[in-house]
Amino acid sequence: MPAPIELLTPGETLSRLASILDCPQETQAIREAAIAEYIRACVYGPCHYQDEWGPPRSVHTRTVLSLVRRRANFLWGDADHGSIDSRGATSHEGDKLTADVLVRLGMTGDLVELGAGYWAPGPVRLVRAFHSGMDALLVSGGVPTEALQLELAARLSAGGCGRFMRPSRATLRRLKIQEDSQSVQDWLGSPSESLAAWTRRVLRSLAATMNPMPDADVADCEVYAPEPLPGKPRHQNWVRIRELSLLPDGLRLCRPSSGRSASYDRPTYIAVLSNDHGRPVFHRMTLVPNDHLVRLMLGFDQMKGIRRTVTLEVGSGVCRAAIPFRLPDPESRMLAFGWATREPLKRTGTVLGFPSDLAPFLRNVLKSLNIDCQVRPSTEMGL
Repeated sequence: MPAPIELLTPGETLSRLASILDCPQETQAIREAAIAEYIRACVYGPCHYQDEWGPPRSVHTRTVLSLVRRRANFLWGDADHGSIDSRGATSHEGDKLTADVLVRLGMTGDLVELGAGYWAPGPVRLVRAFHSGMDALLVSGGVPTEALQLELAARLSAGGCGRFMRPSRATLRRLKIQEDSQSVQDWLGSPSESLAAWTRRVLRSLAATMNPMPDADVADCEVYAPEPLPGKPRHQNWVRIRELSLLPDGLRLCRPSSGRSASYDRPTYIAVLSNDHGRPVFHRMTLVPNDHLVRLMLGFDQMKGIRRTVTLEVGSGVCRAAIPFRLPDPESRMLAFGWATREPLKRTGTVLGFPSDLAPFLRNVLKSLNIDCQVRPSTEMGL
């Protein structure tokens, strides 16, 4: 008996995929969710079905790119493809997006990078945003969605690189969510102490290593000053010391001006400034480790009573956010769940789309960094 064949347009194909994956009806979200599923299946299969003895089988990046290129070309229209070479290999925008999704799956914990381009599936984890447990749970792990739904006996939804479960009360009791799930801070590996306590501890540690630097030329150096100061331009946190009519007191973050140091190797110091006969000098200073810098900046904001604000615009299963400043590691991993969106907002910064189920997790993480998070319906912004 011949099998029925149905011819679908690209738009109908994406709509079917959105229904299968329970994904928001947004092209980029569907594409990335489908690619993520192909990647999970590619990496999970050899590891799951290997012989009982021997080390786990890993999968190389080239194998992943080749699989997605062969199986998922329908995700792009003709305008997205490059030319076809003599061997019939089509690769270009699809390969770039696949490689990007692969890296982000490593950031979210779905995959584990073993080095030399090899990947293995990550362990399954259920992550809660708050202690009360009725919000959607973030599901992290390298098991494909179909197999994971059978294991959990629960429906999963997808969007970009993220997967979520909206459990009922019965499911919460059956899976023992309160005992077996992780908080978002534990899952990320964030510092266990508050931002204020972390900042005080790090500043004490750095202050103990400071050395006098009386001969340093600091007039062209920049100082981090989030609060209003005489001579400081508005909406500018890094300002040249020579532009200030009054030197800021206490411990300060300082760095060379852009003309004095390469942008990729620009050191930052903790310093105490003083006035030496009308000339600004570093009274004492020490180098700040690179992995402390972004968190220290947010800590200084909190010390000076400054709060940054991010607006989440939620609607139709998608929330959008423009975050015009860096987040520290490991909290920056939350941005791996986002996808690029073309709808501009009335502010600077890259606009990312996220599944609306991720909004509570973003609010939790931003709050821990002393960043206000405002949630608005997207209809208010004309999206």
